[in-house]
Amino acid sequence: MSALVGVVPAAGTERAAGPAPAAGTILWVNRRSGPGAGFDGARSLVVSPDGSMVFVTGASERPGTGLDYLTEAIDASTGATMWTSRFNAAASGDDSATALAITPDGSSLFVTGSSDGGASTGLDYATVSLNAATGAVRWVRRYNGPGSGADGGTALVVSPDGATVYVTGSSAGVASGADYATQAINTASGAVRWVRRYNGPGNGADTARSVAVTPDGATVVVTGQSDGGSVTGADYATEAISAASGVNAWVARFDGQAHGTDGAVGVATATDGSRVFVTGTVKTVSAGDNIGTFAYNTTTGSVVWQRSFSQTATGDDEAVAIGVPASGDKVVVNGSGPGTSSDSTDFEMLVYDPATGTKIRGNAVEPIGAVDRALAVSDDGTKIAEGGQFVDIGTNSVDYYVAEWSGTTRPRGMEYAALAGGTDSGYAAAFSPDGTRLYVTGQSEGTSTGYDYATVAFIA
Repeated sequence: MSALVGVVPAAGTERAAGPAPAAGTILWVNRRSGPGAGFDGARSLVVSPDGSMVFVTGASERPGTGLDYLTEAIDASTGATMWTSRFNAAASGDDSATALAITPDGSSLFVTGSSDGGASTGLDYATVSLNAATGAVRWVRRYNGPGSGADGGTALVVSPDGATVYVTGSSAGVASGADYATQAINTASGAVRWVRRYNGPGNGADTARSVAVTPDGATVVVTGQSDGGSVTGADYATEAISAASGVNAWVARFDGQAHGTDGAVGVATATDGSRVFVTGTVKTVSAGDNIGTFAYNTTTGSVVWQRSFSQTATGDDEAVAIGVPASGDKVVVNGSGPGTSSDSTDFEMLVYDPATGTKIRGNAVEPIGAVDRALAVSDDGTKIAEGGQFVDIGTNSVDYYVAEWSGTTRPRGMEYAALAGGTDSGYAAAFSPDGTRLYVTGQSEGTSTGYDYATVAFIA
């Protein structure tokens, strides 16, 4: 594997006329360093519905304000920065964005994460609405849980009609530890329509990690890890909520056979709305940690099918994310697991039939020292990508690495390296609407700027 940095044009420049670049080629790289030349790390990425813009968000260090949300708009054709928007709460403490979403018409962006509210409230959810064309702030909505402790948004999704953004995460209760807390917020005004809290039976730490909404907009589904008490330990907990009222419809919990630490990380819905798909990591008695994936009936919460995956007999496999393409013909799960050599890990890619749970594909690819963090699926379902980082022995560096599966058993490997001996870690990825480009973002070590945002466009 060789780095492709030698073919990278400067951000904001077009390639000269000539033969079309080969698949896997880097089209452009956009780097962004904050004013403090300290830590800058992107954590989420979305593409505008028309494919013209790429938006990234995360945390950026600035002297005097600590970490701030930093959201950047990038021209998808050239890699040029169109605008940047920083958010620093009044307490001027650390504010770290974790998730980003866009309305179906592409007019508004929503960013959420954790934000320092000062001594009286501690960390709060802070959800910011931005004009997608200009980056101007439209509204900010903060949420401080009843315990006035650590609250942080982890995921958000916009309703199909664009009228509501649903934000979920973890929020301190008065005597219940951390609870799931899900907000429904009017996208136009920022008014909160309802808040739904969920405290598991163990009355301990409950952390929501992913949220989805059914195609008809009627049901919001949240999943994560929830304390089941001394007998079951941490469990999957998936909650369905009425989008109209915020009333709970059902909760489905899963405790693995080892009664150890089990936790869901991702949720998606079938394109016809009939099923909810959840994936996560399950502790087993003798086979280490496995990737456990479930299909639930959206109306009742009953299990339709469940599947477990382990790359080796005893190694640990960890789920990262789950996705369903617009084509609706597959459920895609990615993760990391033990590699064939003792010091390595694999990227793992699982594809299931959404109706039956039949495994269509279960493949692994082993870049040395791989850590999988991101999943992207093209709208037509023909291309799948998983990305994160790997150790490049030749340059003694840690680089972005993306494995793109296009219906073949062996994926195309794509790599980005900024500095020999440096560290680059991909955290989020997405395809363009037409599937011809793949965008990856994360954090990348600069020469004299600490860690920077680095967003890369590959020819898919």
